[in-house]
Amino acid sequence: MFRDFETSKEFASGFKNYLTASNCLNSVVEMNVSVLTIGNWPSYPKMDIIYPQVLLSSMSQFEHFYMEKHAGRKLSWQSYVGQCLVAARFKPG
Repeated sequence: MFRDFETSKEFASGFKNYLTASNCLNSVVEMNVSVLTIGNWPSYPKMDIIYPQVLLSSMSQFEHFYMEKHAGRKLSWQSYVGQCLVAARFKPG
């Protein structure tokens, strides 16, 4: 469990470097992914979620980054435990 936290920090840093080197930084979505080992965490029911296209693009970029380093492993998005922060700017009045 604790190793997953350290590994996730390394992935976050590596992913940001990967996006910078690839000129793929997305100014609309900032995404942080935690990669957890199955079996060390509770399981949750699968949720059918329709993600916005801009988020799907970021998810795809992370999958590509991850698979370059860990071919043969499987990623499974656990939306049930995810979070989203939405920021908006409105005109006065």
